[in-house]
Amino acid sequence: MRDGEDFVVNGQKVWTTNAVHGDKIFTLVRTEPGSQRHRGLSMLLIDMHQPGVDARPLKQMSGASEFGEVFFDDARVAVTESLGDVGEGWRTAMLLLSFERGASGIGQYTEFRRQYDEIVDVARRLGRDRDPVVRDRLARVLTELECLRLHAMHVLTQVEQGRDLGFESSMTKLQWSEAFQDLWEVFDQVLGEHATLDEVDGVDLRPFHAQALWSRSVTIWGGSSQVQRNVTAERVLGLPR
Repeated sequence: MRDGEDFVVNGQKVWTTNAVHGDKIFTLVRTEPGSQRHRGLSMLLIDMHQPGVDARPLKQMSGASEFGEVFFDDARVAVTESLGDVGEGWRTAMLLLSFERGASGIGQYTEFRRQYDEIVDVARRLGRDRDPVVRDRLARVLTELECLRLHAMHVLTQVEQGRDLGFESSMTKLQWSEAFQDLWEVFDQVLGEHATLDEVDGVDLRPFHAQALWSRSVTIWGGSSQVQRNVTAERVLGLPR
């Protein structure tokens, strides 16, 4: 609620990326009492080190704590710390998400292509590159990655021409997250009976295992694949709800 020139924030947010490491946090807050759904929201930039803000780490199955849970207990935020107009936070959030989901495609492709080459190298070391099933899976993933590259270049062209990414960014998020999971599922198939080992033929597999575990999360954060499919169907393809 608003108190003079401040907002007083109460509540909590789970699965916040880098919650225990960041100095500031983007927070979508209901600032108009009685408002509903996406109306009456404001995007506030809150100092993580101020009184009334507590960030607690969440340990992942990989052992890392990239995410955290944030608690707000009468945290005061100046009205001037609103990103965009007060009450227009939903519009600001959708703009941020469109770039997180859409404009990041080419960067994702570059990293995934490097990881693909490393997985192929492991397959050759283990002699798994001669397995026709593995070769087929690797070829399918490479095709997915190259489709992602072409789509990402299309998106960047649209941005360069001043076009709003809009709901088409959901297509990009869906494409790169699914391709990333497929890539690391192939890695598990490449390892076969070596899947539980930390090292094979002089190759340290621990970073690979960490990436494989991480890949399970990418179809959830930033909007789950189910949400992206619904958005694409309704807002891009014009299908009925």
